Amino acid sequence: MNHLKSSHLLLFILLLFSLALPGCASTAPAATPASTAAPLPTAAPTTTPTLPVPSLQVERDMAYDETGGADNLADVYYLAPIYPGEKRPAVMLIHGGGWQAGSKEDFAGLALLLVNEGYVVVSINYRLVHGDSNHFPAQLDDVQQAVRWIRHNAAKYGIDPERVTAMGDSAGGHLAALLGVMDTRDDSDPALPGYSSRADCVVDLYGPVDLTSLNPRVPLNVLQVVTQLIGQPYGDAPDLYRQASPIFRIDERTSPFFIAHGDQDLTVPVEQSRRLYLTLQEAGVKAEYLELEGQGHGFTGEANERFIEAMLSYLEGC
Repeated sequence: MNHLKSSHLLLFILLLFSLALPGCASTAPAATPASTAAPLPTAAPTTTPTLPVPSLQVERDMAYDETGGADNLADVYYLAPIYPGEKRPAVMLIHGGGWQAGSKEDFAGLALLLVNEGYVVVSINYRLVHGDSNHFPAQLDDVQQAVRWIRHNAAKYGIDPERVTAMGDSAGGHLAALLGVMDTRDDSDPALPGYSSRADCVVDLYGPVDLTSLNPRVPLNVLQVVTQLIGQPYGDAPDLYRQASPIFRIDERTSPFFIAHGDQDLTVPVEQSRRLYLTLQEAGVKAEYLELEGQGHGFTGEANERFIEAMLSYLEGC
């Protein structure tokens, strides 16, 4: 996930240098003999307008929910200056880690890549499961609040509030998918009244999307992680497992999806993403699916390069 595509970064660096270099001076004409030199016309001095060099800004530990403490902080990456009325697409990054581990810093490399491509990037923390605390839907509540916060602060960061993509890997992919299949508008929140929590586009990287059907195909420790997320075994709470499964919430209102998965994933079976893609197609939802041969729970080498190219191409249409 965090292998940057060097050509994209090199292009951005060259762009910075090209903006910083002064214009090349033209060759001066031969001097006119003093005896025949014509007087120069007088005119007001002029200056050539120059564009400021884009400057990477990172605002760290921004509270997207004042009541959440360290669990509800975000890092915002953007290029300054932000011009009045400017609207850039935004990508919200949701880290993986089995809903129990991970941090917004995990996506720092990908955040830099996306900023260099012209996106405002918001990488978030969310409540993690700890023993008997923070079971589902705590994580969903947090990521929905983060989307509302992004839209509330759109003008501050030069964001187009109608172009907010949710991207996540593994457990983060599961939460990103939920943001694409449902919406909430919390009018009771005086700070963020009426803002939609639905992502306009979704990038789901090998996320589990049907928590009711993992049992026969995943290791025991993965099943235990899912049980800890829900707080109860499947037999005691089948409806809650279904509510936590994005695949059962798909309808004609679902946002466009980009899905990527390795066919050798031993943590989240690739069948999860295959079924998600087919279900989206059956519902008439725009979706793209990239299956990477020989890749496991994460991408490396040339496969990662393929993913980056396909993902950036998809984001251009979001």
